Amino acid sequence: MTIDKLALGTVQFGIDYGITNKHGRVSQQKADPIIDHYCQSVTAPLLDTAIEYGIAEQVIGRHLANGTAQPGIVTKINCPAENMENEFKASLGQLGVDQVYGLLVHDASVLMGYSGNKILEKLKSFQDRGWVDKIGASVYGGHQIEAFLKFKELNLIQLPFSIFDDRLLTSGILGKLHADGCEVHARSIFLQGIALMPSGHLPDFLSALNPSLEILDKHAIENEMSRLELALSFVLSQPTIDRIVVGVTSLQELEEILNAAKKIAQGQIVDISLKNIPHELLDPRTWNQ
Repeated sequence: MTIDKLALGTVQFGIDYGITNKHGRVSQQKADPIIDHYCQSVTAPLLDTAIEYGIAEQVIGRHLANGTAQPGIVTKINCPAENMENEFKASLGQLGVDQVYGLLVHDASVLMGYSGNKILEKLKSFQDRGWVDKIGASVYGGHQIEAFLKFKELNLIQLPFSIFDDRLLTSGILGKLHADGCEVHARSIFLQGIALMPSGHLPDFLSALNPSLEILDKHAIENEMSRLELALSFVLSQPTIDRIVVGVTSLQELEEILNAAKKIAQGQIVDISLKNIPHELLDPRTWNQ
């Protein structure tokens, strides 16, 4: 469990994203020092992006062209099998690289359809040509993970996991993925920043989460930790999770996360998770924004 588990999410570099994001899309001028500082702070820097994240790949590409950092990159595509090669080449072009560390199908539900095998063949062909090291999918829930597990050639998965929702842990799914040699990346560990908002300040349609935030505050006080440290500690402590994708909108936010991770590495782990939260409160796709 170290700071080196952190991967930098870049969706905020491409679009105005996140329910708690009050600053809008992060400009190139602000993204450059964020990427630099992140890359200088971890041993094996990894950027998480997607062609659907607006201009995020272009922002990364411009940074790589003008800077010295050479981080690994995980990107995502989401299109019919017959268009996958063109879309992936477009991603590589925007990033200004010949290959990436990981390529994910952005919506794993397509693996459940009749074109699942064709998509797998395309991913494997990219791997065979040296364009990508690891192939896989971004998933949301159990049915998509079940579909993912049917394709033994897939060896990289991105999934939601947080102190609010440990069902993938208690169900044994994380353990199975790990045992199968699949690299697991966790996202949404702060629920788009909801985990860090003061209780009582949530939007009305998420107000049912206020009691959970109050419980977090109680544990944070008892353990002399911030809520950020508490939420990050829970995910960092999971041995079945290889990387944790965190997105930021400023250098200050990145510093806070890095400092929290360093403190956690030197201190105690608080093993708590919040139970019985309705699924619709945990999936941003269902939020009535």
